[in-house]
Amino acid sequence: MPYIIGASPGTVYTQTELQRGKCPIAGTRHADPVAGKEYLMVEITTGNLLDGTLVSLDANYKATTVAALTAPLGAANQLAIVRATTTASASAMVWAQIFGRCNILASLSCLPNLTVNVGAVAGYVDTDAITSLSAVIDGIVLTTTAS
Repeated sequence: MPYIIGASPGTVYTQTELQRGKCPIAGTRHADPVAGKEYLMVEITTGNLLDGTLVSLDANYKATTVAALTAPLGAANQLAIVRATTTASASAMVWAQIFGRCNILASLSCLPNLTVNVGAVAGYVDTDAITSLSAVIDGIVLTTTAS
């Protein structure tokens, strides 16, 4: 897994830019030690994703929106947060944040410092009553919420 210097999290790349070498390949890591964040370059499989969308990554670094209360995510499915300054369509290449403080899409009813689970809206998190332990997301903590 290669690392990169001078990455631009938030940039949305096309497949053409990938083929022309203007975009890192899927699986490339970028660490920002000053900000305490880490990113992976991923390919979007479900279109029209916004900055802060919760996605599941497969072994080939393909990112799929985490659907509302899907079956157990399991250890094989790493979760990440899409970083995009514009809407990312299917097959777009984007940086997905895997470590550090960030903004994430959350339901309006979310409260800080509670257990986070997969929300009723795909790509969002929620803090409502948990109906299944398989929906709990370990490692994400909402410290503040904004409307």
